[in-house]
Amino acid sequence: MAKKKGQVSRQTLWQRRHREMGLCVVCSEPAYKGWRCVKHYEQHKITMRLRYVPKVRGRYDVGGSAEFLAAAGRDAERRRKKRVAAKAKKKADTEAVAKQAPAEESPASPPRAKRARAATAGRGGSDRTD
Repeated sequence: MAKKKGQVSRQTLWQRRHREMGLCVVCSEPAYKGWRCVKHYEQHKITMRLRYVPKVRGRYDVGGSAEFLAAAGRDAERRRKKRVAAKAKKKADTEAVAKQAPAEESPASPPRAKRARAATAGRGGSDRTD
């Protein structure tokens, strides 16, 4: 039986009602993110991850769920170590630059001698001995 134009299925209406109420559109549990519960949100993430097969060799192994999760864990650990190493390198670089360059006064503040002269000039005195 064909639907008339403008009509939607009972399933779509049911899902829309559940979204409005803040429930999962799959199982009626409270929604976690968007319109899925925690369980179905995680299932959807894994399904979408497995749907994409990387073209670059060695990205990660998508052979099966256990192997995939282990490979994903190794990849996450590798990325975390890279981040920590990059932070340490950046910190070491900034410390090395700080040790090399002597502490200079900013251009906004004049050197000590100029400030002293300006202070005495303001009092009516002069630095000159004519």
